[in-house]
Amino acid sequence: RPLLIFIHGNRYESGSAKSQGVLLARHVSACCPEGPAPRTLIFSWPSEQQGILLKDGRAKYERAFVDAHYLAWLLGQVSPERPLAIVAYSFGALIAAEATEDLVEANRCGRADIQPWSTRPGRTHVVFVAPALRCDALAPRGPYREMVDGLERFTLVINSRDDALRFFPLLDCDMRADALGYVGMPRRWLGDGIDFSATDAAGIVGRNHGLPLYLASPVLTRRIARGALEGLNDE
Repeated sequence: RPLLIFIHGNRYESGSAKSQGVLLARHVSACCPEGPAPRTLIFSWPSEQQGILLKDGRAKYERAFVDAHYLAWLLGQVSPERPLAIVAYSFGALIAAEATEDLVEANRCGRADIQPWSTRPGRTHVVFVAPALRCDALAPRGPYREMVDGLERFTLVINSRDDALRFFPLLDCDMRADALGYVGMPRRWLGDGIDFSATDAAGIVGRNHGLPLYLASPVLTRRIARGALEGLNDE
């Protein structure tokens, strides 16, 4: 039975994280009824709003690097043969990318208690929705390039009008990179063996930043669902 992991973004109460994760699971299963229904796991991290928006955003940006270690441990316990889909929204994408880098490093160090990422035989699909992650993350010399090695499919949903992502460069003064969820990335950065699709949701979501807006759109919901589950059980 495949595993679907949902990682939410910033300014979530625990209740809203659960409700949106359950809603996502229902939409995904409805859009892709073929094959066994996935088991859904909601990776919730402390993201309640604290203080003004920019200060809160910087604090959660730093927090995401910490919580990635917990996700890495969790991913490292998943059987490598088990089909895996990750749907990550906003800062959830940063957590997911950091976690996969942790797994790669653990494998280099010979950790026998952590399952490898790059060589897992089970299919792995990743969907990033409005990712609050630097735009060169998966570039050939990008900081999270090795995440690509473990993927069969990568689905990217951006919003080129997102007011929150527009200010992403202010979160890290040493980086000053645009958000992947704001400007996107070229197909050529990924290998030929990876199924890649990218969608700009600006015409549907507008300047807003919120996962429910994406899930309220049948078009975007199908894109997310198919990116996560379609063909996940293929040998």
